[in-house]
Amino acid sequence: MVKETGAERARHIAARFEDRALELRAARARERGLVPTVLPYTGYGLSDPANGWVRIFARLVLAKPGAFDAGRHRAKVIADGVRGWRNFISPIVPHGQLEVHINGERFAVRADRGGVLDVRVAATLPPGWHEITLHTEGSAAVAAPVMMVDAAAEFGLLSDVDDTIVVTALPRPLLAAWNSFVLSEHARLATPGMPVMMEKLMRDKPGAPTFYLSTGAWNVAQTLTRFLSRNLYPQGPLLLTDWGPTDRGWFRSGMQHKADQLRRLANEFPSLKWLLIGDDGQHDPYLYAEFARRYPDHVAAIVIRQLTPSEAVLAGGRSQGILNSTPGVPWVYEPDGARIAKKLQALGLISPDAEQGPGQ
Repeated sequence: MVKETGAERARHIAARFEDRALELRAARARERGLVPTVLPYTGYGLSDPANGWVRIFARLVLAKPGAFDAGRHRAKVIADGVRGWRNFISPIVPHGQLEVHINGERFAVRADRGGVLDVRVAATLPPGWHEITLHTEGSAAVAAPVMMVDAAAEFGLLSDVDDTIVVTALPRPLLAAWNSFVLSEHARLATPGMPVMMEKLMRDKPGAPTFYLSTGAWNVAQTLTRFLSRNLYPQGPLLLTDWGPTDRGWFRSGMQHKADQLRRLANEFPSLKWLLIGDDGQHDPYLYAEFARRYPDHVAAIVIRQLTPSEAVLAGGRSQGILNSTPGVPWVYEPDGARIAKKLQALGLISPDAEQGPGQ
């Protein structure tokens, strides 16, 4: 019998129980003929000849041969609407090993206990969009898009997802479960005016990166990516999390996840000045205010979408007493993308030509 180490005993009992359950499920899935499959997500990196790097996201699952095409659901499943629960039923590969190929270089990497790959490797790529390849034992290589940010870039856009760019009423647990597990992805609605506002904002900022930050699970990354593309939002990586227990407790903190990712981006891209977009139904105003106080020279403005009265009720109320609490950093507080765009034009962040649009 193998004795547990002190570090293993110190881990929370929920994490230890989950690890064993995931390993058992993976073993049984392999016995049924399921094979390891890489689900690639959008990554990003810094384009710098001296200190370039790439942050890679993916998820390792076990699936029937042919269930995925190049790491994505086959078109037949997408045509059926992709009910959210499909994203949560595949067994995962805990601590699975992968190979990553970037510009002729090979990297051996490993997923975490939840089958999620989130690693950063030193690599050099020009600014713009590229594809890297990933594969694992016995699987075909799959391509993952990577957004490389120019080291000289000066502007970046970061947006919350739930109730900011997509109407989900996610903060309420029952509605969160409905939206995540039951609702067809084609039934999800874009927040009024937000795609057009973001397109105008980024129109005269070639090469500026866009990031989407959410407390949602990596299981829904491909669904969200399709939603963003279908509704003409700017392309950009998702910064999601992994549901379930941690080494220290029963549940993960969504607020801590957002705070950690904000600080990480500030450290990774010290030359960028951020436009932060969120809503007033969760913790976004508090998180963005704290970020602006810590990095006052790196925030162009904070945009808070005002929820409708019914949305605010579902979200458990509004954030109070925090708006305009960061001297020197302007705030925009409006209910839809069209009104937000007008305020951003007044701040000089959307050019008059972009506001008018071509042919007007």
